[in-house]
Amino acid sequence: MFASFLITFREGLEAFLLVGIILSYMHKLGVRHFNKYVYLGVILGSSFLLVLPLSSRW
Repeated sequence: MFASFLITFREGLEAFLLVGIILSYMHKLGVRHFNKYVYLGVILGSSFLLVLPLSSRW
């Protein structure tokens, strides 16, 4: 069980780093007005991740 936790934690950390890299690159390019789409993707992906296991139980 601890191994599953470590893998999940590592993948979450990797996703967090990728979103940070994307946001910082967009800031460097001067297209910060598109940040809302990155945040929307994070919210939709996270909500899908939470809803999918619940829907597969029924």
